[in-house]
Amino acid sequence: DVDAKVAAAAIRCLRLPELAARLEDSEFDHVVNMCPGSVDQTIRAEAGCFINSHVFHDPGICVVQGPTKRKRAPDVDPAVAPVADAAGDDADGPDVGVRAASDPSNVEALFNSEIHLSSLVAYIDDYLGERLRLVERVVSAFWGRAPALTHWGIMVNLCLDGEWPPAQSGEPPSPKRRLALLFVMEAAIRRTEEDFRGGKPAEQATALARLTEACAKMLPEMPKLMEVCRADSQMLQLICQVCRILLNFAADHSPQHAVANVAAICHSLRRTFES
Repeated sequence: DVDAKVAAAAIRCLRLPELAARLEDSEFDHVVNMCPGSVDQTIRAEAGCFINSHVFHDPGICVVQGPTKRKRAPDVDPAVAPVADAAGDDADGPDVGVRAASDPSNVEALFNSEIHLSSLVAYIDDYLGERLRLVERVVSAFWGRAPALTHWGIMVNLCLDGEWPPAQSGEPPSPKRRLALLFVMEAAIRRTEEDFRGGKPAEQATALARLTEACAKMLPEMPKLMEVCRADSQMLQLICQVCRILLNFAADHSPQHAVANVAAICHSLRRTFES
């Protein structure tokens, strides 16, 4: 529909499993592709909720519960998701992932955040392909609904998995999925900075805490991330953009994090300039 409000309402109705089941595969994919493809933020957000309800595994990656899934999520690269869901999708009840996702402080939360990020990366890989510049729209669609988008330490661990000792078990993620994860990381950091610079007072306070945590989790690992990404210019550009945002923020608001690993970061940046 040409009216964004009508189109968004139609997508909202399609979150009902009875209606979604009537969609042809081409129609289903058309709704899914509205998440990165629509120029309207409201439509993208509703398409994101549709994806959460019908593409991702239960209970989805969002804090708001969706209806029963029509089909399973795209295959998750085991290297990107190092923890396997051996107990099954519903073994612990439909709301375990939602409860754990908002507090990345225990094993259950780590498990859920890894699965959520891996599911998002798998969706990006399957549906966006080479159009990774549209990841920003996907992140925006899920922003405020998917806590894993600000679980910085887990993003770093997934990027370094299999590449840097002490590495987690399993092979490193495929280059395509690592690149997709880096696009997610960069878009999430940039959105957090935008909220901090120009958001409402409540958004600014939340963004301040998130950026401070990002400095604590990411800056110490930045030399490792740069080394892992060095062979791919696109990956390196993304991680350098994240580094720039965090260093600028830390210099003004979190100096203890700016100086904690400054020598190693400068060495990595120097190698980047010289390469």
